[in-house]
Amino acid sequence: MVDPTLVGHAFAPFTWAIEPGRVSLFAKAIGERGALFTDAETAKAAGYRDVLVPPTLLGIAAEPCPDDYIALIGVDPGAILHAEQALEYHAPICAGDQLYGQKRITEILQKKNGALTFVQLEVEYRNPDGVLVCTSRQTIVVRRGETA
Repeated sequence: MVDPTLVGHAFAPFTWAIEPGRVSLFAKAIGERGALFTDAETAKAAGYRDVLVPPTLLGIAAEPCPDDYIALIGVDPGAILHAEQALEYHAPICAGDQLYGQKRITEILQKKNGALTFVQLEVEYRNPDGVLVCTSRQTIVVRRGETA
């Protein structure tokens, strides 16, 4: 069983350099053809610093410490079920940007008489000026008897 007193736990802050090459490869991999996501000159002409980061990059290409919660909550990595992922963008993120993030546990819920534990993780990403640019929320499910 996941300890419910972990709600509110904040993990160590991290820095994530959004590398242009990685953005380009990701856009190509998902078949993104929009010029704002693939052509730096078009993006700059539209007023952006560089190509825009495809919206799903922050959910798929996890931040530098994606699994730091596993040891804390005592979950066997093979037993984790991904239940939900949501990204809320507050400002554009471009290739070459530096993001500062911090993950925290925002909710732990028991369902089905404790057979399932839902753990919600939230990451706030800020730019170098401290402006919130994206909030990522992820929910994982742990089945009873599946903790480490």
